[in-house]
Amino acid sequence: MSKMDRLALACGLLPLISGIAVFLLWIGSRWELLKLVGFFVILAGMLCILVGAIALIVSLRQSLTLGYPIKKNLPKWILITTIYLSNFLAAGGIIAFVLNIETRYTIRIINQSKQKLSSITISGGGCLINVPDLPADTTTTQYLYVKQDGSLTIKAKTDDSELEQVIEGYVTNGMGGSAKVTVDENKQVLIEHPEK
Repeated sequence: MSKMDRLALACGLLPLISGIAVFLLWIGSRWELLKLVGFFVILAGMLCILVGAIALIVSLRQSLTLGYPIKKNLPKWILITTIYLSNFLAAGGIIAFVLNIETRYTIRIINQSKQKLSSITISGGGCLINVPDLPADTTTTQYLYVKQDGSLTIKAKTDDSELEQVIEGYVTNGMGGSAKVTVDENKQVLIEHPEK
C-alpha cells in the first residue's frame, strides 16, 4: 500500500472511529459538551474525507502513470471508498439517534399508593397517551414527542378518587424533557423535573 493509500485510509478511519467514540461517550454520560465535540468531529471528518479523496485520486493517477494494473489496486480503493461512505452513514445515523433522544419527553410514573391506578392518561402538547393500569408499588416509563405548544397533564383513577395534575405548565413542539410523577400513599400527585 502506497503512502497515498495509507493517508486515504487514515482519513476515512480517523473520523469514523472518533465519531463513534464520542457518540458512545455521550450515550454513557449525556455530558452536554460532547454534543459540541461531536459537531466538530463531523466538520473535521468532512475535511478528512476531502483530503483522503484527494490522496486516493493521487494514488489512482500514480498507478495509471506507472502502468500498474487497475485490477491489482481496485479492491483497496473500493475498501477506502466504502469506509468514506460509512462515515456519512454513521454520522447520519448518530444525528438521527441524538435528535430522537433530545426531542423525546420522558415521564416516569411511580405508584406508591396502596391502590391500583387505572384510566391513566397523559395529555397535552398535541399528544394523548393511554397508560396501562398501574398496580400499587409499581413504576412505568412513558415516552412522547410534543407536537404543539401547551401544557402536559396526567389524569388517573383510584378505587375511591380521581386524580389530575399538571406535569408541566408549558411544553414546546419538538423539545424534549423529563418528569417524575409520584402518587404517594396519601394519593397526592407529586411532580419533579430531574435532569436528563
